[in-house]
Amino acid sequence: MTGIQAAELHDAVRDPAGSGLDAVVRFLVDKPLAILGIVVAAFVVNKLARRLVKLLVRRLGHRRERHGPGLVRRHTPAVLLDTGELPSARAGQRIEALAVALAGATSFVVWVAAAVAVLDVVGVRLGRC
Repeated sequence: MTGIQAAELHDAVRDPAGSGLDAVVRFLVDKPLAILGIVVAAFVVNKLARRLVKLLVRRLGHRRERHGPGLVRRHTPAVLLDTGELPSARAGQRIEALAVALAGATSFVVWVAAAVAVLDVVGVRLGRC
């Protein structure tokens, strides 16, 4: 539907007597579409942000494992450092837990922002005079 057709449709629906039909139509069409757009955008941003956060945390964690021990571990006797496979498995679990936790926090921020935007569309003003 082009802009001209939409304007003609809007003019056809407009109530010439001014009984408020125009406001009702605007409320029933414009606001739900805006809310749907916000929810769809939040869903897409949420998926992308979660994937990005998990990818970055996993990469950083594996990069640390590849580059070897830090300064303190370099000066620690080898006898104290040799703990077998268990620590590397635990390190992988810690990296995964951190990735999941940060992805959850990212999701929370995205959906709270979407909820505030939806409330703004509905007419609830948060934090404004």
